[in-house]
Formats: sequence, C-alpha cells, structure tokens
Amino acid sequence: MRVLRWLDSVPRRAGWFATVVVVGSLLTACGGGGKSLASKVTTTSSTTTTSTPTTAGSGASPCATQQLSASLGMVGAGAGNRQVQVILTNHGSAACSMIGYVGMQLLGAGSQPVPTNVVRDGPGTPGMVVVAPGRQASGSLHWGAIAGSGESQTGPCEATPQQVEVTPPNQVQPRTIGWSFGPVCEQGRIDAGPLQLGVPAQ
Repeated sequence: MRVLRWLDSVPRRAGWFATVVVVGSLLTACGGGGKSLASKVTTTSSTTTTSTPTTAGSGASPCATQQLSASLGMVGAGAGNRQVQVILTNHGSAACSMIGYVGMQLLGAGSQPVPTNVVRDGPGTPGMVVVAPGRQASGSLHWGAIAGSGESQTGPCEATPQQVEVTPPNQVQPRTIGWSFGPVCEQGRIDAGPLQLGVPAQ
C-alpha cells in the first residue's frame, strides 16, 4: 500500500518540478536579455557623443568656408568659349579635406542674382583632396560667350555679372568675389570640374 501511494504521487511531484525548472529558466533568460540591451544602449550613446566630424579616410576635418578664401585665375578665351580655374586657399592652422565641386551663384548690379546653372561635367574625377595650411585646391570652369537659343543676338546674352558667390563642397556659406569675365551665355551655364589639389600651370 505504501508503495502504491508513493507511485501515485510521482506524476504530481514531477509536474511541480518541471514547472519550477521552466519558470526558473524564463527568469534567467529575461535577466540575461536585460543586461544585453543595457550594454547596447551604453555603447551606442558612447559612440554618438565621442565622434568627431571627419571626411572618411582622410584623417582631416572637412574644409569650412571660414578657413578658406576663393579666387579666380587667368581666363582663357577662344572660339566663343571661356575657361578659368576657381581656387580655394586654406588659411587655417590645420589641414582640411574636401571632395567634389564648388557651388556658384552669379550676381549682377546691386548683388542681384543673375541666371546661373553649374553643371558638373568638367574634366576629372572627384577624389579626396587634403589641403595643408597655405596650400590650394582648384577646379576648372568653362562657359560659352555666344548667345544661345532664346537669348538676345544683338546685345549681351545675359545680364553681366559683377560678382560670384563660391561655396566650397558640403558647405552652405559662400565666399563672394569679383567677376570680370563678362556675361555667361546659355542661361548662365557653367561646366565645372571636380576640385583637385594645387593649381594647374597656365
């Protein structure tokens, strides 16, 4: 009788033991998951707050407008075409980096905008340019001096610019410099090449 009573109680004891094991396993799993989540949040926060703005692979911060000056080289002319180099000089105390093209806006009398269409199809391939203090980067500019379709054929093709705003790559603040090369025809189209280190010999 005692043996039968013990055997009768075995399923209930086994069920109770299995329940304890399952609950314990779930609590352990939840505890481990909580530690993992906390670790991820801490790592992400640390990465965000300690990062510094650099141009990938260069080791130098992007060139900011305030550390650069802008100028235009000597114009080349022929067969109704004009070409000049836009030059950016680093006047900062440290090297900086840039990649791509300048932005431009031609300005007429009273600093009013005149038609400007910068097209990025000049010679060369965009590449990382690291400009040391006192050094320069430049890009080619090319435009037409013959009136295009819909422009005046008897006078200036477009309003004559007096200044131009030059904006370095990935910046929003421009440098404003003088423009003495006459009108830019074909609705102000300027074919721009990517910035390269140095200034080509003219």
